[in-house]
Amino acid sequence: SSGTLVDFTDPKVQGHLDALVRMAQSCVIKVRASPKDVRAYFTNSPPITRSGQCFAACMLEQSDVINHGKVNRDLL
Repeated sequence: SSGTLVDFTDPKVQGHLDALVRMAQSCVIKVRASPKDVRAYFTNSPPITRSGQCFAACMLEQSDVINHGKVNRDLL
């Protein structure tokens, strides 16, 4: 198998992408993340700045991967 392809025309996929963009915009504003911080997060690169670390934490909290400071392993 060559992996799973994502149908970006699927309304459900579009909904998830829209939600992800809104989440990222909210976190950028909240922690004053730079474009470089955002790029690092979305390319799975480790954050090297404090704002990059805060952006990653914000995104994980917004997606409930981190809840009250604890990692929800069921979502990983």
